[in-house]
Amino acid sequence: MSANLNEDSVKFYPFPRYTLFLLPKYRQVASGILIGVRNELIADFKGIKSMGTSIDKSEIVKIQLWKEDTLFKIFDFYIPPYSISRIYPVLRYLLGQSQFMT
Repeated sequence: MSANLNEDSVKFYPFPRYTLFLLPKYRQVASGILIGVRNELIADFKGIKSMGTSIDKSEIVKIQLWKEDTLFKIFDFYIPPYSISRIYPVLRYLLGQSQFMT
């Protein structure tokens, strides 16, 4: 039995802290099932610094992650394995900036 519903024709009741998804009709096994995903984590991803060419690029990114009212700050560094000498300018850049030491 099919109701011929899609995401445009269905009206969802709002559930606080949940995102609702309707599985598409073309799926053979589980089509038309409504799935609610709880939003516990909120993240902000920001590239801080990129150095080098597109093939040989070193990057620093800052991820701010909130769970309820707690903030976690994560810094991620990517330095290609064959260019380990680039770690020194990256560290010098970070240590010279007071905003990264919070």
